[in-house]
This record gives sequence, structure tokens and C-alpha cells, in this order.
Amino acid sequence: MLASEATKLVGAVWWPWLLGGTVVVTVAVTLVLASFVRPEEGVPAAQVLTAGHPVLALGLLGLGVLVGAGDFTTGAATSTYLAVPRRLPVLGAQAVLTTGAAVLTGSLAAAGAAVVTDGARARALPGALPGPDHLTTVGAGVGLVLHGTGLALLALGLAVLVRRPGPALVGPVVLLLLVDPLLAAGAGPVTDVVRGLLPAAGTAMLTEAGPPVGPLRGGLVLAGWVAVVTAAAAWRLRTRDVT
Repeated sequence: MLASEATKLVGAVWWPWLLGGTVVVTVAVTLVLASFVRPEEGVPAAQVLTAGHPVLALGLLGLGVLVGAGDFTTGAATSTYLAVPRRLPVLGAQAVLTTGAAVLTGSLAAAGAAVVTDGARARALPGALPGPDHLTTVGAGVGLVLHGTGLALLALGLAVLVRRPGPALVGPVVLLLLVDPLLAAGAGPVTDVVRGLLPAAGTAMLTEAGPPVGPLRGGLVLAGWVAVVTAAAAWRLRTRDVT
């Protein structure tokens, strides 16, 4: 199944453009934003490094959606699941490939961002203050990769669950780029709790400007969303018709 799904992915015309473009645009946006950093502003170095994370998030959400919904939008689902009646091995293979592609893309984006922001990070706060929830620049780079991978898997599960790329992409984008900023604008005890329960809590792995839950708890919240959505997708895939 891994070989079969890898053949589908490599044979698709979109994947090098999507993943390569995601890396290039993420690094470019990070460079542009880093050029505005001034020492007196007190911006942490970790925040400079991860400034382009919304672009990376969008690209990896697109990766998960296209992999998960591909069979259903092209009509290949019937032949795929006729060849694999148990069905869940297909989802497992897609998850493995999505994880690998997301880790590679996120790592290249993080490495590129580290190179182009070297001077800006030198002007920023060092990002090495003590405390269990404080992010170093290295930790933020790792968080950037983990956050993007989690979003890709979340989008994969949603795409398999709803079987249409549009809703599978719109849902996470609204939660990440619309709902969370609106809640952040009205910061308070209730909104902080709500933000800490949404998938956007995973951004705490990147920057201290994210939801006030800390990197570890933010990552666990995102992982919980991935687990629940993937379980729902597996249940529907196993119990419902795929035509």
C-alpha cells in the first residue's frame, strides 16, 4: 500500500509545485518580516524564525487535503478499495506518506528560515530565558516542523471523513486564521480556555504569542484533534460506502 500510494503521489502534477512553492514562499515571507525587526522592539528570536508559519500551515493543509480526497475526487476510490477491502491500510499508508512529505517540507522551510533570518535573530532577543514554557530558537524550529505535520495529518483525516477537498480545507483555515485571531483580540479567561482547546493551540509550539497553553500542552491538543478526526475518518471509511 505504501508503494501504491507513493506512486499516486509522485505521479500527481501538483505535489512538487505545492511543496516546493510552500518552502520558497515561507522562506521569502519570513525574510521580509524579519527585515522589519528592530532591537528596541524586543521581539524574541524564536518569533522571528517562525514568522512565515501561516504560509507553511496553508501549504501542508493543502497537502493533507489533496492526498486524502484524491481518490474520491478522481473516482479512483472504487478500484482502490476493491483492491484493499479492509480499507484502513490505505488510510495508514496515506498517513505515513503525508507525514514524511510534511516533515521534509517543514524541515526545508525551517532550515531556509534559519539561514535568511540569521542577522535579524542576532538583533532580536536571544530566546534562551529559563522556564519550562519558554521556546528557544531550536525548539521553535522543531515546533514549526511538528506543527505543520500535525496540520497535514488533520487535513488528511478531514478529507477522508468528508471526502471533498473544499470543506476539508476551509474548516482548519477558518479555525486557524479567523477564529483564533478573533478570540485573541478579545483576550480573557473564557477566550483563553477556548483558544487552548482549538487546533490553533498547536501554534504554542512556535511562538509565545500563541494560545497561553505552553508548547507541550499545545502540541498535545493538536495531536488530540488529529487522533479524533482520524478515528472518525477510519470509522466512516470502514462502515460506509466509498462510491
